[in-house]
Amino acid sequence: LYAATELFFFSPVIWLWSVPLPGVPVLLGVLVFSLLGHVLFKSPFKKAKVGILLAHFGVIFLLAAGFFTAAITKEGALALVEGEAKNVYADYHARTLQVHEITGGENTLIADVPFEAFLNESSKATSIIPFPLAVLEVCENCGIVARNAEEGQSYYGMAQHMQLQPKELELLNEKNLAGLAILVPEEGLQNVYLTLEGVPVLPEINVAGKTYTISLKKAPHPLPFTVELLDFERTLYPGTMRAAAYQSHVRIIDGATTWEAYIKMNDPLRYKGYAFFQSSF
Repeated sequence: LYAATELFFFSPVIWLWSVPLPGVPVLLGVLVFSLLGHVLFKSPFKKAKVGILLAHFGVIFLLAAGFFTAAITKEGALALVEGEAKNVYADYHARTLQVHEITGGENTLIADVPFEAFLNESSKATSIIPFPLAVLEVCENCGIVARNAEEGQSYYGMAQHMQLQPKELELLNEKNLAGLAILVPEEGLQNVYLTLEGVPVLPEINVAGKTYTISLKKAPHPLPFTVELLDFERTLYPGTMRAAAYQSHVRIIDGATTWEAYIKMNDPLRYKGYAFFQSSF
């Protein structure tokens, strides 16, 4: 659904086989331009025409507001268990590959690469990673099949038993499982590692006496305050396990300011330009 709406609403050109057609942004731009021109230069500003003028300006305002909202809005997920507090949320769509160096038991982030760069086979995807590598398998939504080992390659971690196979994208983006398999040459060896989105077991890569970990996750974004989940409540339909209603009792911690609120179905919490919806549990 997300990929379809991105294609339909945000692509300036939509290809019907080899025939280019104007996309929704172009059509809406022409509509706004035409409406605005008609209102300013063709419509008489008379008392009897006030209703028509207001209707035209209303349509123009709605279209402009839609473009503005689409341009600045970010969607994300804040997953909490009772008693947990976070001031970082995960991007709903964008993913990132992070490389950490392990030194003396401490993890230091040394590379943060947008996952889209690997999907697009961009050279920038590997240029900022501190060791040479080649991408063997990459998919935005991965299926897992048994590994077919190739001669001359050594496999580590999950890569010993599984390899990735691209699948069709799910309608809901959070159900897609992104993954990446890489080949790292080291002293004549061809070492293969695999990482999957959300899997806590991270592959450790040893190169030139240094140890690195790689992880694939939804891109993190900081919040200017902290959200703590105090309690979660669910009401079931009588005699069933279907949820009739559910809500989260949260505490907002903003510096020295602390206050509590409820996030319910169809009743979001709004604060400092953020809207928190109870989307699932």
